[in-house]
Amino acid sequence: LHDYPYDHFDPFVGESPARIAGDQVAFLRRVDLL
Repeated sequence: LHDYPYDHFDPFVGESPARIAGDQVAFLRRVDLL
């Protein structure tokens, strides 16, 4: 797992903020923090 609770470290590759936020939520769910 990453050291930070996000799958995305590089939001400037053409992905929308909603997609990046969704990946962050998915990560939190996988590690049972949400």
